[in-house]
Amino acid sequence: MLKLEEKELKQLAEAKKILTSLIEKLESELELLRACVSIVDEALIKKSFTTAEKLIEREEVKEEVVEPEWRELPPITYRVGKSEVTLAKVYARERELRIIPKIKFSINTPPFESFLIKRVLEKMRQKDEELALPPNKMINYEVKLEGDAIKELVIRNIIGEDRFVSIRNAAKWTFARMYEKLLR
Repeated sequence: MLKLEEKELKQLAEAKKILTSLIEKLESELELLRACVSIVDEALIKKSFTTAEKLIEREEVKEEVVEPEWRELPPITYRVGKSEVTLAKVYARERELRIIPKIKFSINTPPFESFLIKRVLEKMRQKDEELALPPNKMINYEVKLEGDAIKELVIRNIIGEDRFVSIRNAAKWTFARMYEKLLR
């Protein structure tokens, strides 16, 4: 009878080993799939913006331009366990981005001001000043508030697709850190 229990214990231990290995393999595959989705998202963002050549052509033509519609981009999300929380909606048109938080974030919650505003947007503005761009061509931003809650962040005069991607990635990182502070 003791040998039967020992055999059963060995089988259970072996089953656990196999299941653990399978879980690790599936988690690895899931991580790879998430990375692939992220790459596709970035490619979609890059492909959806107007090229610099088209912008220059439009400026040279100087015809009456009707404001283009905002295009919705993939939202800024945060993964909690198996679910995903939408932190902000993101919209774009030509040289502008709108980021509208879906969670009540205070403007005073780090790293909004210290990172996103000062280290990302203000640095881009300084680079534009160094390039001696006219004020109407320099990157600028507006933080719309409701009390101290961020209602909307609008960034204008974004030059180049790389800046769109940088700003979106910085906003994603910033809002994720802010959300983590809310969870505490």
